[in-house]
Amino acid sequence: MGLAFEIFIGDFIVKVTEDYEGDKWHVCLFDNRHKPPTHEDTQGLNSPAEIFEYLRKIEDDYNYPLETIGE
Repeated sequence: MGLAFEIFIGDFIVKVTEDYEGDKWHVCLFDNRHKPPTHEDTQGLNSPAEIFEYLRKIEDDYNYPLETIGE
């Protein structure tokens, strides 16, 4: 069984699942300002490094510094 976890960046939730739907890392972005949260994007990524690149893209696109994770 693969890993699955969520990352919170500002008003967004990033759900990461390992080995799901044919992707090594299946990553979904949800806008948490809506109830229920609305799906914004899905990416199939190949490595943890690509996950971090995607998180940086969210930071840039939505102007949320990564330091907000876990705050």
